[in-house]
Amino acid sequence: MVEKLDSQIEKRAELAETLRVFSGAKLLHIKKEVEKLLSHIGDYGIFTEYTKHDISHIDEMLNIAEWLIPDKTKEAMTSSEWMMLVLSIYFHDMGMLITSDEYDNRDKTDFKLYKDRAYSGEFGRDYIAKIKDLPDSDNFLFQEYIRKNHAKRIKMWISGELDENLKYTQSIATEIQKLTISIDSLFIQDLAMICESHHLNNLDDCSIYNTNKCYESSDQAKVNLQYIAVVLRTADLLHITMDRTPTIEFNAFCPSDPISVLEWQKQMAIRAIKPKEMRNEDCEIDKSIQSDAIAITAYFQTANQAEAFFALMNYLRYVKTELRTSYDIIQNSIKKQGTVDYLFPWKDVDDSGIETKNFSNHLLKFELDQNSILQMLVGHTLYNDSSVVIRELIQNGLDAIKLQNEIEKGNRVESSRGQILVKWDSKENSLSFFDNGTGMTVYEIENYLLKVGTSKYSSPIFQKEYPDFVSISRFGIGILTCFLVADDIEILTCSSENGEANRVFFRNVDGKYLLKSVTKDEIPKLISNHGTMIKLHLRDNENTDNLEYNIKKWIIFPYCDVKLVKDTSEPIKIGYSSPKEALEDYIGRGAIEAGSSIVIKEVEVDGITVAYALRYREYLQEYSLVEYNRRNNVGYSTDEPIPIGVCFEGIRIADNTPGYRRDTFLAIMNSNNNKIVKTNVARSSVEDNEGRDQLLKIIYTVYKKYLESQIEKFIKKGRSLSWISSEIKFLVKQLVNPQNNGIGGSILEKKEIFEDVFSDLETILFEDALNRKLVSVNYLKCLDRINMSESNMINAAEYLLKETKSNISLTGLVNTITESDTFTGQNLLCDYEMSSILHNVALKGKTANAITVNRNERKIDISFITGEEKWIKVNLINNDNLDQYSVAFIPKNEEEYITGLDEEVGVKTKMGVFLQCSNEMTKYLVEKISLFDYQNSNIEMYALQLLVSMVVNKQYTYIAREKGAEYFEKIFHNRIEREILERLSEDIKEMFWSKIDREELINMLMSNKISFYDLNDWSRRGR
Repeated sequence: MVEKLDSQIEKRAELAETLRVFSGAKLLHIKKEVEKLLSHIGDYGIFTEYTKHDISHIDEMLNIAEWLIPDKTKEAMTSSEWMMLVLSIYFHDMGMLITSDEYDNRDKTDFKLYKDRAYSGEFGRDYIAKIKDLPDSDNFLFQEYIRKNHAKRIKMWISGELDENLKYTQSIATEIQKLTISIDSLFIQDLAMICESHHLNNLDDCSIYNTNKCYESSDQAKVNLQYIAVVLRTADLLHITMDRTPTIEFNAFCPSDPISVLEWQKQMAIRAIKPKEMRNEDCEIDKSIQSDAIAITAYFQTANQAEAFFALMNYLRYVKTELRTSYDIIQNSIKKQGTVDYLFPWKDVDDSGIETKNFSNHLLKFELDQNSILQMLVGHTLYNDSSVVIRELIQNGLDAIKLQNEIEKGNRVESSRGQILVKWDSKENSLSFFDNGTGMTVYEIENYLLKVGTSKYSSPIFQKEYPDFVSISRFGIGILTCFLVADDIEILTCSSENGEANRVFFRNVDGKYLLKSVTKDEIPKLISNHGTMIKLHLRDNENTDNLEYNIKKWIIFPYCDVKLVKDTSEPIKIGYSSPKEALEDYIGRGAIEAGSSIVIKEVEVDGITVAYALRYREYLQEYSLVEYNRRNNVGYSTDEPIPIGVCFEGIRIADNTPGYRRDTFLAIMNSNNNKIVKTNVARSSVEDNEGRDQLLKIIYTVYKKYLESQIEKFIKKGRSLSWISSEIKFLVKQLVNPQNNGIGGSILEKKEIFEDVFSDLETILFEDALNRKLVSVNYLKCLDRINMSESNMINAAEYLLKETKSNISLTGLVNTITESDTFTGQNLLCDYEMSSILHNVALKGKTANAITVNRNERKIDISFITGEEKWIKVNLINNDNLDQYSVAFIPKNEEEYITGLDEEVGVKTKMGVFLQCSNEMTKYLVEKISLFDYQNSNIEMYALQLLVSMVVNKQYTYIAREKGAEYFEKIFHNRIEREILERLSEDIKEMFWSKIDREELINMLMSNKISFYDLNDWSRRGR
């Protein structure tokens, strides 16, 4: 029974009773009533298995808070702050109280929804399994519901703002409000907020937790709410000692809930939690040194406590994380809010005092050899180019300068002029990097610079304070790259935050470092106010001949001035102000042959700036992209990197043309202040995620707008629609498959995004009755049916329409020439080309449903409808030097879609060769296709291509079957079989002949006439 206030904290808080804000309030009376209320936690069979939340928990938290708060802070704290802390400790767990009325009506509250969510699997399968194993699952779920909401409940009870879910707890709210009725209402609202805060993760928000809240004019009526919330949370986390789990109570309750069993066993083992004793330089315990770690003493004496031991270790890892977060929060407020007297030194947990019996307490863990990891990741995998050290250190400086300007902007002072200086000293073989950015504090050195994989810019506190800040650095591994070229590293840094200057020495990546404080006199002038200098003492075998080239290769559009000084030479300016300037400088240096009319276009969209070069072609009176080719560099100094690539915050991360997997044409891009786009770990490319897709969409949209501007110019010049469509088709091809593409497949980074962007470009020639127009892919996709017509006359008519300025329709022209109305251009896709990406995308989802061969008019009509694909498309293997077919379409079923053929196997169209299902060779192919798993295996797809290529082959036109089978086989082998097989690997050949009987194949080819209806056969083609 409480008779008096024993703790020093309570006695300090009691002094606040003289203030007006607490007029009439008596802390001793409040504590006595709190003790009575807390004794009811566990009523109605709820929380009987949980660890204790009675007045003993309160007293121990008060004791913990006493040593958590440093002496300097105790002297600075006001009586109101002590009162806020004590009352929050008194009330913080009262949310676990329930009334009989609430328990009986629990299914009329949100508990029913919580229960439904649990059984629906929202909390995981393990949770459901655990519920089913409990004797009274409803009670367990109810206490879980109360526990998860207890912080919110006490807030509402104290503030008097009850919602519908708490209407059955009015009696508790009334009792609690009686205890605080004499206290100022504003203070009560903040007390309610503090009590809830111990289960929230928003303590860094000073707009919620005011660091200087005043309740009256007296100095003693001020409260640092954030500090009180941090101390409350920490004290609650640390009360896990055995006094909270008496053995006699554990045996009496015999908890059935596995979580409770572990919790009781865990806390029963803990003997003490106290500050770790610190040692001085002589390794002697020194009480005058402020501790920064919590020491845990525990003893697990039975083997069945092993699981509880691991539960404790997991909990302590969580505590350590929370301590670090709280430490960062308070440090940030010291910096931003000026709360220099409110200290929170705790940032670690010492678990060396945890002992076990009958089982080993040795926690196995992976040990990493730092030097080997450096060589493997930095030397070979992440950074296979040692020049990246230049990029990493300069970009760190750029980030620091950018942040310094952001801080100055927030403080409403003039922004300092950012400068980065790279100095090469050949005599001492050193390379130094200076920047006048923010500099680093000791804390930042220890927690960010020296911790690989930890970046200040990625920390939650920084992200919250500077939500719009975009840094180049992201992963915290850049400093490692220094050891690629140097063993000895020296850092001088002066922080703009506190003005402190420090020097750091490194000796090898796996060695120790030396940190010492220095005076401003020892700091170079450029960084004397704030900034950092990193000096690398290079290894003797490091080559610096290409230093200037390497800096210019990486640093393209720096945020501020960047200069290189070699010994005593004049400073060399690095970088450009914009992508356009970079390309103009390249062109101006004579990189492109004389006489070319080159213009540079630059477009900015959402922080993404793209510049590209266009060459004006006088004859065609149009602009086309300047394709990049080694020949373009004739007479151009190789000392200057080619300005092609993808840049992030001005730093080049890749040297491919934006939107492509390699260099294709002269274009360069920079992402500036765009939080969506991120680089990969090595900063060698854009991270493949949604941000990359959005970036590619912007890039391809820029290229599309370039084509749209060309279309507008063509229209103004009176060009025919046929001419416009033809020229844009060529320019699109230049984008999709540039002439210097020497690799197989698409070189677009994501072809599907390119297709999606260009699907609304109105450039496809289309006719609807007599109306000739340019339409988009999206327009054609909406049509249920599309038609195509092919003939030599139509080709001639299309050529005529292209060369005239008239926009008469193809239908009108053909019918005029033939003096008939037999040609109807309904839904007519004109001038189709197999190589046109837009034509092919437009026909996706559509299938050829009717192919009509008109021998009299030498014309082929094809009708496409929306629906399931009726053909198997096979790309053929052929010799590019021979007149061959490239694609074959084999019918999937026995329905005949081709009319007008005689003995031909199929008909050759602009899309490829379509085979008629009734032909014997087609039937043979359909039968053999079933032998190949071509949809799931690339090898089997190649084998299928081999088979079809041996059948659909123009060489049969030149084989005289009348000379006999032996002659046929010889010619077949020489002209067809050998030409195709030499292109394939041995494993494909072996697999192919295991499925196909060669003799049967040759007999089929010999006994059947292999011919195809081909409009080209009606043309002499130059012969």
